[in-house]
Amino acid sequence: WDLNPDQVKADPSGMAMQLSEDERTRLTQEFLKCAKENTELDHTYSRIAKDGSTKWLRVKAIQTRLEHGVIEWNSITTDVTKIKEIEEKAEEQKLLLENIISNVDGVVQRYRIKEDGSEELIFISKGYEKVSGIPISEVQENYQIIWDQIIDEDRDRVLESIQ
Repeated sequence: WDLNPDQVKADPSGMAMQLSEDERTRLTQEFLKCAKENTELDHTYSRIAKDGSTKWLRVKAIQTRLEHGVIEWNSITTDVTKIKEIEEKAEEQKLLLENIISNVDGVVQRYRIKEDGSEELIFISKGYEKVSGIPISEVQENYQIIWDQIIDEDRDRVLESIQ
């Protein structure tokens, strides 16, 4: 927060004032919602540090209801900036991969044969529909359709190569 404990004790609102108006409003609304629903708070929000960098914070808080409707919050706020940055990079990579897959002139698939011999189609790209003429929704419901598309004389070799 770029504040020392004495500064926070002297002016607790100093932390909230470091948030943008939108973030402050969202955080306040989350506290009010949790108070109304009598639930724990778990909220992630951002603030701009003195050096201009964005800091991501996660607050977890539990409430204690005191006399006369007073609510006391006990909370822990942690810096989750690195986690948020990793999530953002992962999302960028996911979008890049999706873009590559959607532009492959063919089929990208992920298929699993489990230890018990059962099979599972984990992923199949939209290219399958273009190559086979069979809608993806049908393949997702019954991936045996993929095996049925392979001519009999090649099926054993394909299965062997997968094994």
